[in-house]
Amino acid sequence: MVNEEGAEILHLGERELTDNGPGRQRVKFGATGAIGAREGKVSVWIKYADGRPGGFDPHKRIEDMEAEGIEAAFLYPSLGLFLGAIENPELAAAICRAYNRWLADYCKPHPKRLYGIAMLPLQAVELAVQELRFPVRELGFRGGFVRPNPYNGRVLDSPEYTPLWREAQELDVAIGIHSGAESGQPTLAMDRFEGNRRAVRHCVAHTFEMGAAAIDFLGSEWAFSNRAVDGWPDGSIGWIVTSTTRA
Repeated sequence: MVNEEGAEILHLGERELTDNGPGRQRVKFGATGAIGAREGKVSVWIKYADGRPGGFDPHKRIEDMEAEGIEAAFLYPSLGLFLGAIENPELAAAICRAYNRWLADYCKPHPKRLYGIAMLPLQAVELAVQELRFPVRELGFRGGFVRPNPYNGRVLDSPEYTPLWREAQELDVAIGIHSGAESGQPTLAMDRFEGNRRAVRHCVAHTFEMGAAAIDFLGSEWAFSNRAVDGWPDGSIGWIVTSTTRA
């Protein structure tokens, strides 16, 4: 929907998922649709649907990949990264199922170049297990993903999540830990960067949460000695040396 400023925002039921709290700038996600534009200018005021057509049309995506010399792509969402803020497990699972079905249809015309990664509702581990199993077995997906942030107060090394890592191991697929901007989920250090320094908050949200998630897994049987957790996209790697040498 469009807010009073004229910017598109993500609204679900009574909650605006792109509202980061009092005194903080709202996320304007129109620019998300323009990622990859080559003109050097991207406005946050554009409509999401007016962005790069490759985000909606798989044939146009292949043209973008050809221009960049990319042979194959594992596909993660952009707006879907905000949905970890949903607290209701059943609602989160329904949205994940709808997205994963859509993604399977999107990938279908180019099965050797476009690979879907399932969005998982970690708000309830039994639903996350079901949602990993379904797209892997029925839709041909190669893995799933969650955010590094806590879901309903639980961090990623919570013993409650063991069934998900075990299921990934049995299915022989990986779980990616994909960071993103502030999403309504708890995010490290945001209290330190209050105000309108959006670029700083964005950088901190990615890097700090990915580093914390990796530290959560240090010593875990599922993280580094097995394939279950095997992807850390969009989080940079500079924190790895410090974290591992101090562990």
